[in-house]
Amino acid sequence: MATSLPLDRSQHRAYWASLLFLTATSINCILNSYSARCQRQEYGDPRGLWRNVGPFPLHRGHWITMPSLGLGGWYVYFAACLCVEFLELTVPLQGYQMARNLQSKLPPGDTIRLYDINRSAAEKLVEEMKTQQAGGAAPEVSTSVSDAAKEAVGFLPFFLPHPPQAFISLKTLVFTTPPQSVDIADLPPRPQPRLFIDSSTIDPHTSSTVCQLVEDKLPGQGHFVDAPMSGGVVGATAGTLTFMLGSDKSLVGRLEPILLRMGKRVLHCGPQTAGLAAKLANNLLLGIQNIGTAEAMLLGVKLGLDPKVLADVINASTGKCWASEVNNPVPGVVPTAPASRGYEGGFGIELMLKDMKLAQDAARRIDLQQTMATKALDLYERASKDAECKGRDFSVVYQVFDKTNGQGP
Repeated sequence: MATSLPLDRSQHRAYWASLLFLTATSINCILNSYSARCQRQEYGDPRGLWRNVGPFPLHRGHWITMPSLGLGGWYVYFAACLCVEFLELTVPLQGYQMARNLQSKLPPGDTIRLYDINRSAAEKLVEEMKTQQAGGAAPEVSTSVSDAAKEAVGFLPFFLPHPPQAFISLKTLVFTTPPQSVDIADLPPRPQPRLFIDSSTIDPHTSSTVCQLVEDKLPGQGHFVDAPMSGGVVGATAGTLTFMLGSDKSLVGRLEPILLRMGKRVLHCGPQTAGLAAKLANNLLLGIQNIGTAEAMLLGVKLGLDPKVLADVINASTGKCWASEVNNPVPGVVPTAPASRGYEGGFGIELMLKDMKLAQDAARRIDLQQTMATKALDLYERASKDAECKGRDFSVVYQVFDKTNGQGP
């Protein structure tokens, strides 16, 4: 599916790297290095989870899976790696801070088990948990996903790689069928169906496909829900993330206590995929809003206005928005904004491009024409290829406008 899309050189490198890495990962799965094998002798569950979502390197700025955290009776997957360059993996700040919040909010008698394909990153996080957190669960580093999973079988929140480059990730969510020698009726019933909580931002169609897979392979034993979040690294650090939940209403009571360990609000948006629909609609608006703010600020600057004065006017008027007040794209206007530190940190332009594409794909599936979104997507695509914009906050589009129209004052 990915090969049918036009890819630039860096994307070709990442695509072939993905195939090579997938081959290596498959071998490791056979050796049980990167797979959680939930077999009857380990869990008393003949169906189990034969292989969980595995790590896939994507092109710059895209999330891939791991690490996993075992929290007592929970088994938690989080986005752990960001492919910032060719096969170079690093732990992102958002997942890092979410893990720390989980550890700190668990009672001291519990144990939190951390696994990551980058063992040194896991060890660093555990060491920080031990030295910087007062109270909380006891952190440990597991040698494999299987070891981490042995004590945790209830919940599986995780991040799926987004399509199309990682669409093959669906094939890694495979469940074994019960051995013919085992009679399901003879097994003790599970108190509650297992929850699969996906907090990634992917397209609703893919999420629905995975949901159907869970329902087909675990009839009556599992629920797949989508819970993308908003708040970024700042929200993850402060524990103020907002989760947009797509699930059956009857599951909200079970899901809220889990998600509120990492965030401040859980908004139930409707049935499965509704959370993703809300997230994509919001980020689509944010992407367009950011461009409008950049153009308006540049207009005022070119007309001789002090950008801080202009920002004050906008934020006291009807043009006020998050992009003008919190994430203003003009350097120096908001000291804490990425623009004031060379557009470092924040929400990467590649991630905004990804979300804009996902929103456009979702609109295309329902034959919805989008005018502003199409123009905004084109701008983000061009900006993401600019060497001065790559890896920077998406508000860097202001610099693109400034260069296009000559140097500013």
